[in-house]
Amino acid sequence: MRLIDDSPAAFITICFAVLYTVVGVEAAMLISGSLAIMWVTFGVIVLVAAGICTWMFRLLSDGAEPPVAATAPTVAPAPAPTAARTAPKPVVRVIPT
Repeated sequence: MRLIDDSPAAFITICFAVLYTVVGVEAAMLISGSLAIMWVTFGVIVLVAAGICTWMFRLLSDGAEPPVAATAPTVAPAPAPTAARTAPKPVVRVIPT
């Protein structure tokens, strides 16, 4: 936040520099048609995205440790008693002929 507060123009300049660098690398990839340049472009995009995410997480973090809630031991409930089952009675089916 210090960069944004101290010099908003520098922050915007850095943002545009990163943006146009990535766009320039992508344009070079499209023009060259090389598989190696495609992998370099992919690497640049991944590194820029990781850098932006890391910077934003550091920017938004307050430096405090996340709270850890103590978990109570869980006790499994005892199964409910069931009534004794009786054997099923056979069903007599009469088919008319």
